Amino acid sequence: MNLGILDLGLISLHKEKSVEIINTTFQNVVTAEELGFNRYWFAEHHVHNAVWRNTSLMVLLAAGYTDTIKVGAAGVILKVNNPYRIANDFRLASALHEDRIELGISSGSVPNDYLEHVFYNNYTEIDDFNEKYDDLIKFIHNKHDIISVPPYDIYPPTVIALGASSNSMNYSIKYNSDLCISIFHGRPFDNQMIESIKIYQDDFFKINKRIPNISLCFSGVCANNEGLAKKRLKEFVHDNSTWDVNIVGKPDKVKDYIYNISSSTGIEDFIYFDLSPSMYKEEHLHSIITVLK
Repeated sequence: MNLGILDLGLISLHKEKSVEIINTTFQNVVTAEELGFNRYWFAEHHVHNAVWRNTSLMVLLAAGYTDTIKVGAAGVILKVNNPYRIANDFRLASALHEDRIELGISSGSVPNDYLEHVFYNNYTEIDDFNEKYDDLIKFIHNKHDIISVPPYDIYPPTVIALGASSNSMNYSIKYNSDLCISIFHGRPFDNQMIESIKIYQDDFFKINKRIPNISLCFSGVCANNEGLAKKRLKEFVHDNSTWDVNIVGKPDKVKDYIYNISSSTGIEDFIYFDLSPSMYKEEHLHSIITVLK
């Protein structure tokens, strides 16, 4: 069983300074590596309380602070990014840190005011998204008909289709890429999802002649004390929050949760999104890693 971390870089209720959160985040990546987490992912969100939006730079810097842990973006919002630029950034990172860089592709979008004033477009067409996806895969693997992307003769970054719907599964099958399923974006883990995963696994194998690499991202709060876990959750998630909360409690409770998912799907890779408000994650990382022991 493998366990990774998803970090959204959000400013909590304590209103820390952005640069303080960024510096502490890199300390958290180092701690995660020391504790045995297998990956650390940075999300791209164009909201007022996010301290970074350039996941490419966060990934490259985090890889430089560490030696073995995989680092990646989860994910790059392709609708508002240039595939050529993304490929340049992540091929460069992968050249410097071979077999450690992961590129998660998100089908999400951004608020309308960002679309209009930052990206100079107040809509995104799905056809344009599909074209961008196709170009990005070609650029990443240097298979574009006209343009090549340096550095050359390298091991490209691992591409991961992100999402909670069948669309991400279809992209994974089409491009022979890995898959990460989110269960805190409105789609619960239930019998219907288990069936969808089994169908996806069969279809992927038929097309790509290999067993797919699947990870599952879940949210929650893990603490050595049940009461403390619930208290931390209330500090971050309010009654009117749109966040889905998957599991809250002590390590044994979280362990049972992910092992039950693993036994029904065969998934061995999990990514934890910590809903605790503090940017100082060392204690939280120590709590959740005991799930694997």
